[in-house]
Order: sequence, then structure tokens, then C-alpha cells
Amino acid sequence: MKTRNLVSLTIVTVVVIAAAAYSVRLRNDQMASVQELPPLFPNLAAKINTVDEIDVKSHTDSTVIKRMPDGSWVIASKDDYPAKFDMVKKTIVGLTEMKTVEAKTDNPKLFGELGLQSVTADDSKAKLIELKSDGKTVASALFGERKYVPGVNAARAYVRKPDGGRAWQVENAPNIDTAPKSWWVEDTVAVPRERVKEAVLSGPDRNTLTVYRESKNDKNFKVRNMPAGAKLQFEAAPDSIAEGLAYMSFDDVKPASDVDFSKADSAVYRTFDGLEVTAKLASADKKTWIEFEAKALPGAEHPEPADESAATKSADDTTSKDAGKATDKDKDKAKEKPLDVPAEAKAINDRVRGWAYELASYKAKDLTKKMSDLLAKDEKKSDKPGKPNPGGT
Repeated sequence: MKTRNLVSLTIVTVVVIAAAAYSVRLRNDQMASVQELPPLFPNLAAKINTVDEIDVKSHTDSTVIKRMPDGSWVIASKDDYPAKFDMVKKTIVGLTEMKTVEAKTDNPKLFGELGLQSVTADDSKAKLIELKSDGKTVASALFGERKYVPGVNAARAYVRKPDGGRAWQVENAPNIDTAPKSWWVEDTVAVPRERVKEAVLSGPDRNTLTVYRESKNDKNFKVRNMPAGAKLQFEAAPDSIAEGLAYMSFDDVKPASDVDFSKADSAVYRTFDGLEVTAKLASADKKTWIEFEAKALPGAEHPEPADESAATKSADDTTSKDAGKATDKDKDKAKEKPLDVPAEAKAINDRVRGWAYELASYKAKDLTKKMSDLLAKDEKKSDKPGKPNPGGT
């Protein structure tokens, strides 16, 4: 009995000691996060404004980002396509603010356990980043596994300098992404369904398909020149075409001059407020590429901004008439300036002119649909136009 009690006491003692050790380790980690920790790159802060190039690499990706003479940043490895400034800033500042928390192994044979193998290794999961100024490297680091520490909010990761030496656990570690898609500006064209008046799909080897609305208040789009007696698969079938430019994402980008658009299909979108966006779609290397052009239609000139005091008075009058029912949101809506369509068209062209974008297959499908894609199964006999529907534009 006494032996059994002694064994139990020994087990309890071991558990208590282990728990105490864990508690001390956790407390040290938490204290380290509030103490002043030495930076991994102590001299980088003084050079931060001279950085003009960021190189990021992994075993599978390589991206080069450079600063242009006008201060903008571009992805040099993607023909100088615009890069996200916020991403650039976060990366450079992140390396500057990165603090060393704990020294780790300096044995190269153990780097793999921290995800810090060279990016040239077959099984490497590391990410290499280099900051350069006038072609000279001012800071470089290999990023390995990220580490979660209970009670510590600052991001931690294992890092080492690529020229050898010790690995470190660091705090305030930026999340480095080496894929070009993570760096490029995604803003191209956005024409929400609510603005669309009509969308016209055409091409050299197909009949024209037009979906339209007569009024902004129409719930669904109609199809112009449907075959006599034909029926839609469902009432909202044409809406997928109308929503084709509502949100554009792309998988790759390259100069439009590298794609042959001479025999391209086209999708022309016109809005009630006078914006026209033409998208041309061409196939190359089993991919669908698209280029855009925007213009303001006649009569789409930006109207004079409403007088703010008059707008406020109108909102106040509404408030008085509705016995206090109008809200601040109503007043803000009354003050909204009309959309400047010519300026919008210019801004779109400034962003997309000269570029071709690779579309995801599902998005390309919406912009190349034919009449037969919208009709009920027993009506899919012909894409030839029938008698025009009354009304519409």
C-alpha cells in the first residue's frame, strides 16, 4: 500500500514539475514580447527609404518587384505590371521591425526541422526575401515555419540569414508570399449588374446574343431576338451574362501585344448612366485572354454637382415632412455627387490599357455564352435569331 502511494506521489510530482516548467517557459515567451528585443537587421531602419527592389523566391516561384522613377512599384518579372504598394510597404517595414526572440540551431543538418532549407532543395518549404538598393543587397532572410505562441499576438516565425549562421525565432514576422499573383494590383474593371442596361456578346463564328433591360427597376434581363416559341431555361438565365463584368479576377497577366485578338469574341456592356466597356476574348495555349476598353457614350457627361446646402435642405425638408423618419443616411444620400462617367472611363483605360489578362474558365464561360446556353433543352435547336422582341434598345 505504501509502495503504491509512493509511486502515485512520484507521478504527481513529475506532472507538477512539468507544468511548472511549461508555465515558466510560457511566461518567458510572454515577457519577451513586451521587452525590448534586438532587431534581426539593426541597420535596416536607416536604409529603408533607399530600398528600390524586392526579390522573393521559393522552390516553385520567383518574383521581382522594383520601384520606378516616379515612386510607383511594379512587378519586373511580369513586364512591369503595377504592384500593390501596401504589400511593398508591409514587407519592407516588416523586415525592419522584426525582432529576435530566441536563438535556435546553427547546425545546417537541423535547418530542415524549422523549414529553413535552401530554396534550391527539392523538399524546401522556405521563402527567401532580399531587399536591394542600387543593385546591392541591404537585407536578406530565409523564412521557415511560422510559430504560434499562446498569449502572444505578434506573428512569429523561424528565420535565418541565407549566408549561414544561426537560425532564430523572430517576432513581428511579415507573411512573405512569393507568387506574383499576391503582389499585383487586382483592380481592372467592375461594372455591377445594377448599372447594366444591356450586354452584347458577338464573334466571328457566332450569332450576336443581346440581353437587356428597359428599366433599372426590371428584376430580370430579357433576351433580344429569341427564336419564335422558344423558352428560357429559367427566368433569370440571362442575368449571368449581365453580371459578367461585376467582379473581374485573373490568373495571369502579360502585354496585350503578346496575344492575337484579331479574331476575338467580344462582350460589350452598356450602362444606364452612359458607360460602355468592351471586352475582347481570345484563346491561346488553351487559356482565355481578355483585354478591355472603356468609353463614355454621348450624353454621359458628368452633371453639375448638386449644391450641398440645397441637398441638405431637401433632406431636412423630408425629415420635417416625415416627422423625423429621415436618418443621417438619408441626408448623406441626398448629398451624393453624380458619377463622373467620362472620368470613370479614363480611369479604367489608364489601368488596363496595353494588358491582357488570363481569365478563369468559369468567368470566360459567362462572357462567351450563346443563345442555346440560355434556352430550355427542347429549344436548343438553333442559335439563329428570330423575330425581335418589342421594346428594348
